[in-house]
Amino acid sequence: MNTEDGFLDWLAGFIDGEGNFYVAESQGYYSPRFAISLRADDWEALVAIQEHLGCGRLRDHSERRPLVHSHPSLRLDITRINDCLALVDLLDGRLRAKKRQQFALWREAVALVDEYGGGRTSEAYQRLAALKAAIIAFNREVVIPD
Repeated sequence: MNTEDGFLDWLAGFIDGEGNFYVAESQGYYSPRFAISLRADDWEALVAIQEHLGCGRLRDHSERRPLVHSHPSLRLDITRINDCLALVDLLDGRLRAKKRQQFALWREAVALVDEYGGGRTSEAYQRLAALKAAIIAFNREVVIPD
């Protein structure tokens, strides 16, 4: 992964606005994941991120948006645990907006899956379930300053 500071500062700001840290569950396994979805006409930003990080998969995300007036979209997914660990190292201490709280929950999930795995027999399985629920709750929470 490219650790160029100018890029990392830009990336952190971009993630604060557009990134999504989450924990997926499939067939009894938890896995931390990261995604950015953008309108298809902003594809150059996703390509630049993928190239600088040296990981992730770009895909058409338009089928996920069935609204009549929605625009075609693309998505960058980072799903491999080693790539998630590298992203943690790059972003730790860089996020400044509300997203840093979501990142803190996700960072813990990444560390747990790296150490214990994410399956039902994992010592961390219950904590991973709690982290997934906390991230979902966090995403639904809207905080309006006084």
